[in-house]
Amino acid sequence: MPLPQLLDGEAGTRDDLLPDRTTSARASPNYTRKQAIWGASMLQFMDWSVVAMGCLLVPVALGGRWWERAEARKGAGPVRGARFFWAWLPLLLGLGMIGGNLPRLLHASYAVVMTMDTLNLVLAVTTVVLVLRAARHFFRGRGLRTLE
Repeated sequence: MPLPQLLDGEAGTRDDLLPDRTTSARASPNYTRKQAIWGASMLQFMDWSVVAMGCLLVPVALGGRWWERAEARKGAGPVRGARFFWAWLPLLLGLGMIGGNLPRLLHASYAVVMTMDTLNLVLAVTTVVLVLRAARHFFRGRGLRTLE
């Protein structure tokens, strides 16, 4: 079914153009087997690339923490706002990216996936709390100016 027909609303939906990951290529008349395999492998590559980026963020966070400690040894006082952005934010984002995709990609059981989803929710709430605390600290000294 051509795309203009779908946009005009004559027949079908946009989902008719997308390969279904759960059915075989023969079940979808719009796609050949080669296209369905390529689409599924591309989606899997994208999922693994998210996990890889998460794995890269964790050492970046540890490096930021190490850098902060090295600067503190030299006598420089740590900057509170920078501490969050260089150490904790990449760590929390990396762990969230890993925990969000890795159990599904490894075909883990339902209980493991639900446990990781719960831990990701805790990470998300923690990240929001830390961002709000950093923003409050950042704007505390400046004061809010009114338009009067």
